[in-house]
Amino acid sequence: MISRHGVAGGGAAPRQPEIVHLPSPLLVETIRHCTANHPKEACGLLLGRRSEAGIYVRQAVVCANQLATTEQAGGFSIDALELLRIELAASNSGEQVVGLYHSHCDTPARPSAADYAAARHWPDLLWLIVSTSSSGATDYSAWWPGERGLSKVPMTQPPAPSVLLSAGP
Repeated sequence: MISRHGVAGGGAAPRQPEIVHLPSPLLVETIRHCTANHPKEACGLLLGRRSEAGIYVRQAVVCANQLATTEQAGGFSIDALELLRIELAASNSGEQVVGLYHSHCDTPARPSAADYAAARHWPDLLWLIVSTSSSGATDYSAWWPGERGLSKVPMTQPPAPSVLLSAGP
């Protein structure tokens, strides 16, 4: 289960990408999803491909935040079976899970202490954090897990006609 409150995973950490290519239309829809869920955190997975130089995001899959239905104020959790279904569907279409996204409500688009702790267990996933506020303001940033925590990764937003935002596989 991907969760800011305890994560399973592991393996050797791949090299930090030089850049993340996240097409503008996909970024806009991801921000829209996060904003629509304010003041609860929204979450999802990013699908695409990795290369030596960067990560190319081609799809964002909206996931149910299991913690959004609780009284807990913040955090996110993605069900392990949902993650497995999405990974399988991605693999069948020649893609892979390259990252996750989640929102921070009324806090900056920087990793929280819980994000730092959880990212250690997912050394090969990009973390896209979208900051939402009650005033409607948004911000975002991409982060990569490493031995010293999460490091910011530059992003580019190329136009792309073949990106998808979906509610699941």
